[in-house]
Amino acid sequence: AHGRMILAHVEAIEANLLSLTDTLENGTPAPAGQVRVATMEGIASLYLSEQFARFKHVQPSITIELVTSSHDVRI
Repeated sequence: AHGRMILAHVEAIEANLLSLTDTLENGTPAPAGQVRVATMEGIASLYLSEQFARFKHVQPSITIELVTSSHDVRI
């Protein structure tokens, strides 16, 4: 049950990243800054690290800080 919930959140993140990429490719000024994402270690290592690498290639002006923990964290 938890795995399906996590997958739904990860898929939403992916959809948002793809949407952002599409928007940026259509001539919108490139954003810059820092984004902090908190997640569990498994999700970070198995999925998000690859997605963030692709995102960084498309948006080099955005720094992504990935915070992993098995407990709730304040970001």
